[in-house]
Amino acid sequence: KQSPYTRMAQNELALQLYGAGFFAPQNADQALACLEMMDFDRRDELVRIVRRGQTLTQTVQDLRRMALQMAGVLDATQGTSLSEQLERQFGAQPQTADGASPPVRELRAPGALSMRESAVTARARQQAAEVSAPR
Repeated sequence: KQSPYTRMAQNELALQLYGAGFFAPQNADQALACLEMMDFDRRDELVRIVRRGQTLTQTVQDLRRMALQMAGVLDATQGTSLSEQLERQFGAQPQTADGASPPVRELRAPGALSMRESAVTARARQQAAEVSAPR
C-alpha cells in the first residue's frame, strides 16, 4: 500500500542509487550485482533499465569500432582521412541538430551517498505514522 512515506522513501532510494552511479553504463555490472541482492518495489524494472542501458552502450561501442575499421579500409584504398575524422568526432562532445554542444547539467543529489534521512522524508514518515496511528 502506497503512502506518502513509502513514495518518499522510494524517491530517496532512487536518488541514492543515482548518486552511487547505478545508472552510469560503465557501472552496469556492479549495479546489477548489487541490485540482485536488494529487495524493494519495482526492483525488476530497474534491473531491466540498467541492462538495457548496458546493451545500448555496448552496441554503440561495437558500431563505433566497426565504423573505424571500415574507415581504415576506405582510407587505405581511397587515400582519405576518414578514420582520423571519425576518431576526433567520437572523442568529441555530443552535438545537437544545429551542431552546437548541448548544455551540461550536473544532476547530483545532495548527500546522495549518505544514508541519512532527508527532512522531507522525515516529515512524510511522521505524517504517515500520524495518519495510520489508532486514536
